[in-house]
Amino acid sequence: TCQDKKMRVKICGIKKIENALCAAYNGADAIGFVFYEKSPRFIFPQEAKQIIKQLPAFINKVGVFVNQTLEEIIDIIHTTGIDTIQLHGSEQNYNIDFIEKLSSKINFPIIYSMRIKSISDEIFYDKFLNEIKELVGNILFDRLDNSEFGGTGKVIFFDKEKPLSEKSLDFISKKVIIAGGINIGNVKEIINFYKPYGIDISSGVEKEKGVKDNNLITEFLSVLKK
Repeated sequence: TCQDKKMRVKICGIKKIENALCAAYNGADAIGFVFYEKSPRFIFPQEAKQIIKQLPAFINKVGVFVNQTLEEIIDIIHTTGIDTIQLHGSEQNYNIDFIEKLSSKINFPIIYSMRIKSISDEIFYDKFLNEIKELVGNILFDRLDNSEFGGTGKVIFFDKEKPLSEKSLDFISKKVIIAGGINIGNVKEIINFYKPYGIDISSGVEKEKGVKDNNLITEFLSVLKK
């Protein structure tokens, strides 16, 4: 079988071209733009468009949406030029029906975010997860925090004493992006434990909430190359 050996990295919540280019030139695979107005990382679609125009090739441009309507998402896609959709929201809003409708109109990869307390084998028996995984490119695991949507900055718990099954690990390596509280201090441990398809970092490369720092971006991406 064809084994996937490369782990991808997305730098999320980009608002400035200098941060986007720094991430791109230092090896990020994807840049994330947050179109959720209540987020400190919110960017106007017109501003995202100007950044996307200047990005080099072979970088995914990910739009992050929180409980936004199909029409809003499609409108932002057409305005900005993003090529990947990341959905954060409730199962009531972003359900099977919604994803099927979205896929029929926009044929882009979809990252579906699930907020969980900890990663365990039990999660992979979840009925909704098993239905949704057939419809989307990736599942993103973010830490459940009832007070915040779209990135909590808190780390997902994992139990070192309770290893995951081969089946769960195989799914994680092919399909799962891990987010939430990842930083230069814990990223190696998370990667070694899970070997995920990808990781998604935002607050871990900020000097203050919503403000990215090029030195932190460079340092973080250089650690992943070692």
